Amino acid sequence: MLSIDPEFASLLRPLSEDERRDLERSCREHGTIRDPIVTWQGKIVDGHNRYEIANEYGLSYTTIELDLDTIDEVREWIIRNQFGRRNNEPNERRRLTSLMDAIVNSDKVEPVKPDVPKGRAERVRQALDLDVSRRTVARDLQAADAIKELPIEARRKIESGQVEASNNAMVRYSQLPEEKKIQVADLIAHSREGATAIDSVNTAIDLVEEHGNDDPERDAKIDKAAANVLSMIGKIARAIDERQNHYKDGSLGYHAKCHSALNELNKQWQDWVKYWDV
Repeated sequence: MLSIDPEFASLLRPLSEDERRDLERSCREHGTIRDPIVTWQGKIVDGHNRYEIANEYGLSYTTIELDLDTIDEVREWIIRNQFGRRNNEPNERRRLTSLMDAIVNSDKVEPVKPDVPKGRAERVRQALDLDVSRRTVARDLQAADAIKELPIEARRKIESGQVEASNNAMVRYSQLPEEKKIQVADLIAHSREGATAIDSVNTAIDLVEEHGNDDPERDAKIDKAAANVLSMIGKIARAIDERQNHYKDGSLGYHAKCHSALNELNKQWQDWVKYWDV
């Protein structure tokens, strides 16, 4: 009986629904798990999804035990294996680079300097055994460090792919004054879907750079407008409740119309705030 180590599992990128469905279909069609499940001391280090599918459908599988001495060696193996098997998207490449950085540079506190031959970026590049320049690894690390600075809501938008974040954009973000970093992070975190959505970190930075937020008179206007819109939303919500209490037949139709108006008003407000349109 194999066991699952939560830490090892956390180093792996979760499969998307489509990827999981395709893997499950392939395993069931072949009637067995073709690729061996890789283990270390009886713990799965690669093949968590295959193991789950095997148990669910009673499929046979084989295992390969890694001959490694320390848990850090296992962590490094998992990260290198992930790096080598997929055409990684920028977010995933940065994630893996950052994970390796945490291992090989765990006892070192230093900034990322691409031109330092034996510095942080070079140690990561060698550990990953990458055929890329030290500067490329350094940019990944600089961007990963900047993403870690973001509040959780904004970070999730980037990690999920809802908001595009190139390395250059994240380095640009890291060089902003603290006040503007807060504004950019807020725009990203509250980005809405649709034609006017914040689709990239660069877009958010451009908006903050263009409009700023250091005018007291302008801030007062924003606060007043916010209060007015929220008051209108409250009135619509109360109207919905009153109508529902007085009408039995057809109340759902009116309810739906009120909700539609409420949603539209809320959307207009969010778009207005996002673009600092005063």
